[in-house]
Amino acid sequence: MKDFEQLFEQVAEQIDWSRIEKTMQLLGWTWVTKEVNIYSLIKTAKSLCKDAYYLGIEHNEMCESSSGGFHAFYKPEYNELSLYFAVENGCSNYYE
Repeated sequence: MKDFEQLFEQVAEQIDWSRIEKTMQLLGWTWVTKEVNIYSLIKTAKSLCKDAYYLGIEHNEMCESSSGGFHAFYKPEYNELSLYFAVENGCSNYYE
């Protein structure tokens, strides 16, 4: 069974971090406490993934953690971690 670091590495390899960074810059989207750059994106995403992972293990059910456009899910029955970034407005959803 893969541990958290292995799962996050697998998920992170599938994400186009520069595309998310460019999207946020284009929209003028910033976080209150962080400058938006690829390092801060990865750090924020990893923190959310870690929350979902440990909550999922503790409760033995699928858990989600989300903030700043990122949504992380962990399904303990499959040892599966997933992550996506969403730009949302009141009318529709756009997914990266």
